[in-house]
Amino acid sequence: MLTNLNYKMHTEMDNYKHCFIDVEGIKTHYIEAGTGHPLVLIHGGGALSCAELNYGSCTKHLMRNFRVIAPDVVNFGETFDKSSKIYTAVEQGEFLIKFLKSMNLDSIFIGGNSHGGWLVQYIAHKIPSVVKRLIIINSLNGTKGIPDYPEGAKYIYGPQGHAHPFPTYDSVKDQLSNLYFDQSLVEENRIKMSLKIVQSTHKIAKERATTINKSIESTNADLMFNGKHISEFAHKLEMPILMPWGRDDTSMKPDDGYFCEYGWRFFHKLQNAEMYVIPRAKHHVFTDRAERWSELVTSFLKH
Repeated sequence: MLTNLNYKMHTEMDNYKHCFIDVEGIKTHYIEAGTGHPLVLIHGGGALSCAELNYGSCTKHLMRNFRVIAPDVVNFGETFDKSSKIYTAVEQGEFLIKFLKSMNLDSIFIGGNSHGGWLVQYIAHKIPSVVKRLIIINSLNGTKGIPDYPEGAKYIYGPQGHAHPFPTYDSVKDQLSNLYFDQSLVEENRIKMSLKIVQSTHKIAKERATTINKSIESTNADLMFNGKHISEFAHKLEMPILMPWGRDDTSMKPDDGYFCEYGWRFFHKLQNAEMYVIPRAKHHVFTDRAERWSELVTSFLKH
């Protein structure tokens, strides 16, 4: 379990506070900043995923207009189930719904990146009266049927069937290089903080990665809603949806195209959506192009 992270990625990241709340016996970590309507941001499922690493860079822009809340999903970052239970996607979604209730959040905007994009869909289907607007960022979106384990996925989840070996400085630097278009972001403090996270969580991450990999191989079979794959319900999402996508994401390539091809396919299933493709940005577009991404999100949520 992580305790007392000493590394900060940038001095700008002091703009949020670290908080904890009990969610049915699990000490749950989240970062929070700003005031206004709650904007909840859910990170992805890779080894380097947690609230601070994912959303720290964009918080300073979003906090001007919203109360930004980004939790560590159970068994990521600083949120741990001491029983070492490995959670399915649905169980993660249910945990986040309990988090929202524990925080007394009954009207929210919510966004999710990558695996978090699946989770926010699940939440939107389960509690649509709470979710006023939805943001889905560089995510497979519960796409049913991924024929091969994509080459780029190893930088997020590890080589097929297992997690990375015990992480080193160089292996973490390599992973970060594949998350960002802007290579200046792969700097010393970010590498050290990321290394501390993945080394502290490596044991649970190995099991978690195996679970995620098996899910990918079985066409995300664990992401079910009312007995069907969640992608079959996309057209029923009635709230406004924004898809601010990083154009140069190569983590998963369908038919030799870029990751945004998945986004276009999903976009056409939705009844009330806007999609923006942001150049010079990869899987973590909210870090690569933090200011531009935050402008799009703010405009969408304020109008």
